[in-house]
Amino acid sequence: MPVQEAVQTALTNNPNLQRTEQSILVAEESLKSARGKKGVSISASGNVNASKSEGVDLSERASTGLSASLPLYSGKRLETAIKYAELGIEVSKLDFIQAQDDLIYKVVTAYVNALENLATSKVDLETEKNLAEHEKMIAAQFNAGAKAKIDLLRAQVETSNALQNAARSHAAYEVALTNLAALMSTDSIVSLTVEDFDTRLELGEIENYLTEAFENRCSLKADALKIEQGELNVVSAKSGWLPNVNANVGTDLSAASDRWHITPDASAGVSASWNIF
Repeated sequence: MPVQEAVQTALTNNPNLQRTEQSILVAEESLKSARGKKGVSISASGNVNASKSEGVDLSERASTGLSASLPLYSGKRLETAIKYAELGIEVSKLDFIQAQDDLIYKVVTAYVNALENLATSKVDLETEKNLAEHEKMIAAQFNAGAKAKIDLLRAQVETSNALQNAARSHAAYEVALTNLAALMSTDSIVSLTVEDFDTRLELGEIENYLTEAFENRCSLKADALKIEQGELNVVSAKSGWLPNVNANVGTDLSAASDRWHITPDASAGVSASWNIF
């Protein structure tokens, strides 16, 4: 599997990245909710009541009402909540981009680590194969009386050590593949392979890379927006000491069983509330 395909698979399947992406949708819904509180709110009510007492006929009464309210002044509490939610969307998007970058870095690092372990495993296997052939040659010479017993024992020890090294390096390669598969959210490493790719990079002035990294670092931008959100929290908290003013309109319809005549009522006005203490 080429490294580009491994990265794309991870970006598509990684559950942690998917959860981070969902936070953008949550932030967008929070903004809708904040904007809705600044608009007209409508409420409806209804009530049906029946009563019967000894010596009195059954009495029934029904009523329904519809009212609307529009905030006129909230001490910047509603405006602050909207701005906070807008910043929340930007923070969520930056967090998602940063999560993508982090995942790409982890996948490429795991891929390179698997490549290095694969190369080590191949070298160790080749070494073990050569030493095994060497041991056979020493054994033949020993049987012919041309080599001493100590030479044969040395060759056997070297072959045994090489075999252990080959087993360890192959196990390390499988562990590296497992780590890569976990980032890609792949259940099995049976069909997972890694391929060499060009890692050469022509470097320019280091200051240019530092400047670009500072300007494009999503985590730094997100932290700056979170500081601004904190300042908005202070403004929102201070708005609790200011009055709230709302415009209200409403209508009620009621009727009773003694005449079942609908009686309409309507009202309009401005209300204010202020937490003094």
